[in-house]
Amino acid sequence: MHKPIIDSENINYKNLIVFITSSFSKVVKLPLIAVLVVILYFLFLKTPSYSAKVSFYTDYKKVAESSLFTPFLGGISGGESLNFSIENYIISDKFLEEISLKTYNINGKNQSLVEAWSNDYNKIFSINPINLVKKINDQFMLNKNLNVDQRKLSFTKKKLKNSISHKEERLSNLHTIHVTVRRDALLPEQIANAIYNSTISYSNEITNIKAIEKREFINDRVNQVRKDLENFENEMIIFLNNNKDLDSPNLLIQKGRIERNIILHTQLLANLSDQLELSKIDAKDSTSSIFLLDKPTVSYSKAGITPLRAVTLIFIIMFIASLCLECYRNRRQLFVFNHR
Repeated sequence: MHKPIIDSENINYKNLIVFITSSFSKVVKLPLIAVLVVILYFLFLKTPSYSAKVSFYTDYKKVAESSLFTPFLGGISGGESLNFSIENYIISDKFLEEISLKTYNINGKNQSLVEAWSNDYNKIFSINPINLVKKINDQFMLNKNLNVDQRKLSFTKKKLKNSISHKEERLSNLHTIHVTVRRDALLPEQIANAIYNSTISYSNEITNIKAIEKREFINDRVNQVRKDLENFENEMIIFLNNNKDLDSPNLLIQKGRIERNIILHTQLLANLSDQLELSKIDAKDSTSSIFLLDKPTVSYSKAGITPLRAVTLIFIIMFIASLCLECYRNRRQLFVFNHR
């Protein structure tokens, strides 16, 4: 019977060293197998992913000053904040289709994402079982009434949506959009550029629409107030013609009421006319409310865990697990337990 290496009083270091050296080959076997599996995964199954990001500010301007007649404008004011969500926009069908159909330089060819990713759509079977399950699910989710081209577009939009992430810092209005794609290291930068340009275009479109709506609203108010002013002025003319002598308190009160309405509407008309001119300027203002912070650039470091880090991590974990298992299997040789 072997003398225990570790007992309650001392440690037999000589036997401990012999145990470690004799067990090393057994302990290291499992970690090496695990490392080999990880290496094979990265070589043959894992598709490298690359990431790019674009950062920009949104300048949601507010009205510098509000006037006495702002309530008459129905809440429409110059430089009102954009009434759309960038986060919702970049997951909308309109946006995803636009980005999917744009032309990019992919592997030396000018093609859209629909064309470039059609191979992923066509490959029903894959050596990667995870991709196989995802592919079958995607195929099942696509509308069966669509033709092949429509299905490819739908597949591309879904894949693009999963490739985009958005983060917003509300206090600073800073937006950061990450694009992560597989295989092509230069494609994320191109998609990030397309996203930024599309967001600017849509922002300007919304701004122009709101400026036109504001101008039309104010113009309608100008016409209505001018008409009301003319009615009050005509009312004053008729009142004065019918009442040559204003010797009655009631007549003076009526005359004062008409005069106040004329003054109020004259001031309101002047204010609305100024607002109308400002709205015309706003409609012609092509200044974007989105300002680039970081130009889109590709990150050449592959997204996700790197092969070296994965190999190191799996080796350490499996080595510790294997060592604990070997110690447990040889616990009678390692330890002595005192029974009372």
